[in-house]
Amino acid sequence: MEHDGPSYEGRVFINNTNACNNTIKDISNGYVGSYFVFGHGECFGDVGHCDIRKMRSPFDFSPPHPLTPIFIRLKVTEQLRELGKQTDEFIVTVVPILAGGSQNFDSEIVKCERITIVSYNK
Repeated sequence: MEHDGPSYEGRVFINNTNACNNTIKDISNGYVGSYFVFGHGECFGDVGHCDIRKMRSPFDFSPPHPLTPIFIRLKVTEQLRELGKQTDEFIVTVVPILAGGSQNFDSEIVKCERITIVSYNK
């Protein structure tokens, strides 16, 4: 998940493509949980300052670039069991709520490469 924009709460809904900032956070609306991103905002350095180096030497012990994408895990096991009683297909919708409750945001706040749902049979 990229975090080079604003800070936000990502409200995750399953099978509710109409979810918005006013959608009540409960399982009947497909709400399965939230995650939080501490965004870094705009880059104010020189050209290339915020570019993330793709290759690092195995001997490079410096900390990773502050804008290296982050990995977010959200446990939704119980919620999936409940929603799975109705279907075995899932559509994931993430509704970003900006820090401070601002409602003015564009569609590019949530930037992720992939969403994976992993389940285990008991």
